[in-house]
Amino acid sequence: MICIERMIPTTTPYADLHCHTLRSDGSVTPEELVHLAAARNLPAVAVTDHDTLSAGPELLALGQSLGVQVVPGVEISTKDPKTGRKAHILLYGPKKTQELGALCDEICRSRQKAGEEMLEKTQRHYPIPREIVQRHAQWAPALFKQHIMLALISAGYADVLYGPLFRELFDSKTGLAYSPVSYPNVHEALEVARASGGVAVLAHPSEYGSQALLGELAANGEIHGVEVWHPRNRPEELPQFQEVAQRHGLLMTGGTDFHGANTKRCLPLGSFMTPEEQWDLLAQRL
Repeated sequence: MICIERMIPTTTPYADLHCHTLRSDGSVTPEELVHLAAARNLPAVAVTDHDTLSAGPELLALGQSLGVQVVPGVEISTKDPKTGRKAHILLYGPKKTQELGALCDEICRSRQKAGEEMLEKTQRHYPIPREIVQRHAQWAPALFKQHIMLALISAGYADVLYGPLFRELFDSKTGLAYSPVSYPNVHEALEVARASGGVAVLAHPSEYGSQALLGELAANGEIHGVEVWHPRNRPEELPQFQEVAQRHGLLMTGGTDFHGANTKRCLPLGSFMTPEEQWDLLAQRL
């Protein structure tokens, strides 16, 4: 497979602000992510694992030693009450984390419950030892379906993560082993996010059909920005996202949604970036 890098912003690309590690469903450690950013000559990178804060003081210090500014962040999983669809919030640089941590813990408990149910259902069809699953999930605060799939690959039942077996087991409508995770209301989660002192950005509006939600959140002052440059945003919708951002004074960010090997597409770190002038605006808020 040939990996084609796509740096969409027309101005100078600067920071990859959407990255996952082994602390959720990525394939590299947080430290490896920072080393990779340095190897890719990225001035800044954000660590945004699902529903957990992965970038501590040690990681920031490592970034400083390598010439990479590390932005602590989190991708909060929520639900739009109007549509019932998922909505993800990227939160950068939270300063007060007690209430935010409690929210993340609540989501992780729900994900763990769903993960246990999915593992039990999977074992009815494919006998995989829990020990193999736990090895793949040991870094994360909850059990993801990706961890179960990695165990199935280790056991020889599949050779790709997102292939026929993943669809057979975990398709949200027809999967034999699928169990839904209960997510908090997006508006309530954003109250917590803003109270943390961080910068809240609506992630990849195209992915979950969040175009109307973007307009609502922007008009109500509930978000600080929108993720414009993302591999699953539809190119024809980017002007709409930019227009909403300009009309409401929102930041415009970009990120690869980097997962390393745990991905459907070959996307190296830095494939989708935040332009330098937008990074400067974010850095001022941080």
